[in-house]
Amino acid sequence: MNSKDFLQASSTTVLRTKPMCSYLHRATNGGYHFRMAIPADLRPFMAGKREIKHSLKLKDRAAAKARIPDMTQAANALLDQAKLDRDTTGKLAPSPAKPKPAAQIERDRRRWEAEQAQADYAADTNFAADMEIKRLEPIMDALTEDIEIDGSPADLARAGRLLVLHEREEADSLVAALHARYGNGQNARVGKPKSSR
Repeated sequence: MNSKDFLQASSTTVLRTKPMCSYLHRATNGGYHFRMAIPADLRPFMAGKREIKHSLKLKDRAAAKARIPDMTQAANALLDQAKLDRDTTGKLAPSPAKPKPAAQIERDRRRWEAEQAQADYAADTNFAADMEIKRLEPIMDALTEDIEIDGSPADLARAGRLLVLHEREEADSLVAALHARYGNGQNARVGKPKSSR
């Protein structure tokens, strides 16, 4: 078999455009890696990667070279899938987003700062309310158990108000649970006796 016949036979059995060892690269630690460049038009369909890179975890060149054909076949399968994805979606690589104008950036910054200030205010308010409830908890417990307690009239009034608000919240949640379970009462007959026919 002459060299022309050999090249023709090998080109029909193995599909590759580069020699086998052009994908073999040696790392600084002495290990070998498989590396194949990804064409620019396929990069958006390959998570933006510029190359397919895989460590062969081998330091022996001959053993690494033996793994290149399988790695090349797997990489070509990935590239074929990326081509298929590109062709089925029919879209080109996405164009980069236009930069925002300075005025828009300033508006976004002010909006973000306002939202942060509002969140900080809400957190501070909730913290202050929790601390007030913790401070007035003994008075509230005494009021629910009808025990007379010493305290300032302002603390007694505030503890009573917090108890009333708590009872209202519990009542509202009970009403909401009843509405959720039995409906809102539009179909219920309240106060109307059933007519007998």
